[in-house]
Amino acid sequence: MWKKPSQLSWFYLLLMATAVPSPFAAAQTAPPPLLITEIYADTPGDDAAEEWLELAYFGEAPLPLAGYQIGDEESTGGGEGMMAFPEGASIAPNEVIVVAQTAVGFRALFGQNPTYEMRESDPAVPNMLPVPSLATGEIGLANGGDEVLLLDANDEWLDAISYGDSTAVFAPVRAAPRGQSLERTPSPCDTDSAADWRVQPTPTPLTITPGECEQGTGNEGQGTGEEGQETGDEGQVTNDQGQLTNDQRQLTIPIGQVQGSSETAALLNRRVTVQGIVTGLHSDQNLEGIVYHTFFMQDVPGTEDGDPATSDGLAVFSGRRWHGVAIGDEVLVTGNVLEFFGLTELDDAQLEIAVLSSGNPLPTPVELAFPLLANVLPADSQRTTYEALEGMLVQINEARVLGGSYDGCGFAVARPMWG
Repeated sequence: MWKKPSQLSWFYLLLMATAVPSPFAAAQTAPPPLLITEIYADTPGDDAAEEWLELAYFGEAPLPLAGYQIGDEESTGGGEGMMAFPEGASIAPNEVIVVAQTAVGFRALFGQNPTYEMRESDPAVPNMLPVPSLATGEIGLANGGDEVLLLDANDEWLDAISYGDSTAVFAPVRAAPRGQSLERTPSPCDTDSAADWRVQPTPTPLTITPGECEQGTGNEGQGTGEEGQETGDEGQVTNDQGQLTNDQRQLTIPIGQVQGSSETAALLNRRVTVQGIVTGLHSDQNLEGIVYHTFFMQDVPGTEDGDPATSDGLAVFSGRRWHGVAIGDEVLVTGNVLEFFGLTELDDAQLEIAVLSSGNPLPTPVELAFPLLANVLPADSQRTTYEALEGMLVQINEARVLGGSYDGCGFAVARPMWG
């Protein structure tokens, strides 16, 4: 773990870490027992009253918290905030606590008190204490991007996260939309990467997501299960669910195996490599003027999984970074599978994109005829029916657009005979 020096900024050390092995990563053979598990930055009302941070403790004995610090200042003496737990504070094994901006704001949203508050609003809730030797301002989580740091009483770094446009710590997690949070999933797992986190549409303070941490050694070890198995110096596939495509020993799987046949991705929160043809591009601008980019890809014709209940298409979100691909490119993409407002996509965190060729013919679009549901795959409901086409090229003949798009991702159409 890194210990904060009195004269150098933490950010300088982070830059140094790109050239030498990270002492933070080397010292930790297992995730620290105290972790940041949820962040609520972009609240539905007043952020200064409603923001909160959640911590969970996975140790085996009670942990005194007096002097432990949390905040959003990455440089010693900077203008953001760091706050310490008061004397007598402690956390029990498997306990979850919330540090809120104000107890009043938290209670108005969630109907209960937080464990601690940063700004005094209720004498029944203990106050966090400012640490002016580390930071001169107050904690205020920027909606577009910030970092959260957790230090122990000796100023040693325990945990951290960057999100949005902040790169002060690790590769950032995508910032959550207004009213949604960022949640560590599963909560006990820590790989010091954006892959630990996902957007939580319904914030869940004081509640964590259990689960088993995946064991593996990345490219230096073996991959098994649905994603195949690699052996030997160059790698061999020992089952029929994937194929090695280049000398980097990357294993691709059909997009249908990522999507699955249910409303959520079969490989949700997994890191996968897929290969396909770029079929569409989309960029949109939020209210703050930030432009985000997405492209859609579909299995190369002939490499689909053959299951009509699974979609052969996938969205790839590259965030604020232009992805550099064009329609007709054949691409090899590695990324983390997430659900964003019900859309299965590969997230921009640690996203890897390689263009293999250009100018390829596009997959044949699926023709949708009226009435739509009678001409698409049989399913129990409209939602599950169209899940099998999510992210794929479709075609509607002689349709007329009746209204503008909603958030750039939907519009109303009708046949001309319907007026």
